[in-house]
Amino acid sequence: MKNWKEVLMEKIWKFIKAQPVMAAAFVLAAATVFIVPPDKEYIGYCNRTVLIELFALMAAVAGLRSIGIFDTATRIILQKTGTVRKLGIVMILICFFSAMLVTNDVALITFVPLTLLIYGSIKDDKSLILTIVLESAAANLGSMMTPVGNPQNLFLYDKYGLTAMTFVKIMLPVGALGLAAVLLMTLFLPKDKCEAPKRSDSKMPVFKAAVYTAVFLLCIAAVFRLVPDWVCLIAAVAAALICDVKLLLKVV
Repeated sequence: MKNWKEVLMEKIWKFIKAQPVMAAAFVLAAATVFIVPPDKEYIGYCNRTVLIELFALMAAVAGLRSIGIFDTATRIILQKTGTVRKLGIVMILICFFSAMLVTNDVALITFVPLTLLIYGSIKDDKSLILTIVLESAAANLGSMMTPVGNPQNLFLYDKYGLTAMTFVKIMLPVGALGLAAVLLMTLFLPKDKCEAPKRSDSKMPVFKAAVYTAVFLLCIAAVFRLVPDWVCLIAAVAAALICDVKLLLKVV
C-alpha cells in the first residue's frame, strides 16, 4: 500500500502532465523570488482590474457555451454553406471574429471540436488539418485586435490607459493583413460538397441565455470603463450561483 508521500507525488506529477504551462509558470515565478525578494510592493504587481474583468468574461463565456449558444449560431451559419471550401471559410471567420470578444482560447475550444465533428462525416483528413491550422491562426489574429481578445491585451489596455478605438486602430492593419493571408490559404481547400450538422432537439434555456448575455455585456461595459469592474465581478458570481455553480470551478 502506498504511503501518503507517494500518493502526493503521484498527484503532483499528474497535475504537471495535465497543466505543463501552469507548472512551468509557477516554477519560473518562484525562481524570480530569489531575484526580487518579496516586499510590500508585491501586492501592486497584480492588476486587479484585469483579473476581475478576465474572470467575469470567462464565466460569462463558459455559461453561454454550456447552453449551446455557440453551436446554435454556428449551425445557422453553416446552413448557408455547401462546399468544403465555404465551410472552411465560415469556420475561420467565426474563429476570427468570435476571438475578438471571447478570447482566442475559448474560440478554439468551442469551434475546433465542432469542426472535427463536421469533418468527421466528410472524411477528408487533409482538409480537416488545414482548416484547424487556419482556425488557430485566425483566432490569434482576431484576438489581438480588441482589448478583450486575450489577457495580454487587457493588461496593456489598462496599463497604458488606451481607449478601445485607439487599441483597435493600432492593431487593425496587422489583423486585416493577417486575415487576408489566412483566407488566401483556403484556396487549397477543395470545392467538394458537404452538409451542415443536424439541428439538436434540445431547447436553449432562455433564462440562462439572458443571464449570461447580461453578464457578458457588463464585462464589455467594464472594459470600456462604463461601469466599475466590481459590478461585473458580482454579476458573474451571482449568475454562476443562480444558474450553474460549477461554472466557477471551470473558470478557476
